[in-house]
Amino acid sequence: MLAVLEGGEDLYSSPIFSKLKRGENMSNKKIVVPAETWVELYSEIAGWHVQESALDNPIETDEFGNESYTEEAQAKFEDAAGEVESILESFFEKEEA
Repeated sequence: MLAVLEGGEDLYSSPIFSKLKRGENMSNKKIVVPAETWVELYSEIAGWHVQESALDNPIETDEFGNESYTEEAQAKFEDAAGEVESILESFFEKEEA
């Protein structure tokens, strides 16, 4: 399906889409996000990724009832957190703690 802008321009060849593909913030002014919120954002998104992409339960429970990610899920979370932070940095600025 071809997306066409109001002036007849193909969306995917437009300068706007080009900037989005490169991950640039179109206004060059980034919204400042408090450090605590920054961590919460990337943690929630990375955690969602782990849950949604897991074939097996990514959570294990020890003999004391404590829950944690499996070793594989923890590695996936850490990778996803790094990727999510890179995306966040394209649009937001983390406030100094």
